[in-house]
Parts: sequence; structure tokens; C-alpha cells
Amino acid sequence: MALPHKLLKQRETYLKDQKIKKDINDCSVKALAIACNVPYGDAHRTLQMTGRKTNKGAYGYQILRGIRNLGCDYVEVLEWKGKTTKTLDLPREHRYIAITRNHALGVQFGLVKDYSAAKNMRIVKVYQIVNPY
Repeated sequence: MALPHKLLKQRETYLKDQKIKKDINDCSVKALAIACNVPYGDAHRTLQMTGRKTNKGAYGYQILRGIRNLGCDYVEVLEWKGKTTKTLDLPREHRYIAITRNHALGVQFGLVKDYSAAKNMRIVKVYQIVNPY
């Protein structure tokens, strides 16, 4: 499934306002924005405060700190159905961040909201977001 159109518009506006020509490797920012239900700019600033550099990816601990900095909490899901992004099956009533070896993606309404939804990327960890906005 593709990224939500609203998030892409927020990303374009934020990058333009911050005079950032192009921010690559921002999958963690998009995943955080989707999972915590916040605008792209808030997620970007939060991950910058945790140490993420522009055009660089974020480490797992930075994503988890970002979740807490946004006022949400997380619980690691120990058992989930599906081993890859293509076959991931999570309950529809919660939001999640799924982590692969080198990628982070947001899951909302049980659907992977990322370009990698059609790829077979192996899921390493899944975190359920508790009390998103």
C-alpha cells in the first residue's frame, strides 16, 4: 500500500519550509508520523532531537525515544503473523511500527503504509503504539 497522500503533502511542505532540498532515508520519520498520528514535521523534528541527521537513517533506539518524546508509549509485540512486509498480519485496531534489518515502516488499520508493502522484506521487530494522538 502506498503512503497516505496527506503525509506526502506534509513532507513536501515541511522540507520546502525548512529549505531542505531532499531528505532521503527518512523511512523512520514516515513510520513515526503514521504510527503516532502526528504531522511529518513533528516527527522529523522529534527524530532530529534524538540524534537523527538529515539524509541519514535513524537507529532503533532513536525511533523508540521519538515515540516517547511525542507523548506515546510502545509495547514490543512478541508474536505476530507473517514474516515479511508482504505477509504481515496485525490487528486492525492498533497502530504499529515494524522494523526490518534496514528499514522502518508504519502499520495503520492492519495495513502496511509504505512502498515496501509489495516487497518481501523480513520483519525483525514489531512495536505496538499505545495511546497515539
